[in-house]
Amino acid sequence: MLRFDNIRQWPKTAIIAHRGAGHRGPSKITHENTLAAFEAAIQAGADAIELDLHRTADGIIMVHHEAGPQRSRRLWREMTWVEIQQYAHRRGYAIPTIEETLKLCAGRIALDIELKEAGYENDVLALTGRYYDRSTVAYTSFDASTIKRIKGIDTRAITGLIVGPGATSSRGGKSGEIFAIRRARRCGADFIAPDWRLLESGDRQTYRKAGFPLIVWTVNSRARATKLIANGFAGIITDFPEIMLPLA
Repeated sequence: MLRFDNIRQWPKTAIIAHRGAGHRGPSKITHENTLAAFEAAIQAGADAIELDLHRTADGIIMVHHEAGPQRSRRLWREMTWVEIQQYAHRRGYAIPTIEETLKLCAGRIALDIELKEAGYENDVLALTGRYYDRSTVAYTSFDASTIKRIKGIDTRAITGLIVGPGATSSRGGKSGEIFAIRRARRCGADFIAPDWRLLESGDRQTYRKAGFPLIVWTVNSRARATKLIANGFAGIITDFPEIMLPLA
């Protein structure tokens, strides 16, 4: 199983299934961030699964990317777990809890867990620790303070700072990379996870000279993946792990 604690020594580019597998493209067979999508990623042979966490009004940590229901001003953190389950059921899928996900994946595949909000870092680490060795799970966030809190709870937890082309990175090109590197150093991140578009516009060597491994998201072009793999990037996050795996 992939280990994040030796990310600098990975022998090849890791292929990480973005919100699971089988939820994009003409062959869509699952809903993203569901147990079915995670099982599909495992069966495809992905090196790890990337997933997203939110917490409900009654304290359940659930797996979902969006902050709330589609076309609604409500947020998951304002809804109870029962309300959320009913919402998903009406749309034909089930939203899993983090514990259901850990039970399915433990011992089978590494996890890249993105915390979408701050405030429940202790709970996430405690739950994950019941099922996973810390070496096979990474915690990521756009929020540097979340990464810093995770490191405060467990200095040996593996963390990654996510940076994107919007307000989070604040600027583009080389200056944006330097800004991201400073944030990553301050919060104690072990790696940086940039949007692939930042690498297209900037000087990717800036990251490497700073000593940070890069896990790039979300790479769905075969040609782009081939280029990133040839350049020795630590990992790529993709909606199509089954397509990218033969390239690595």
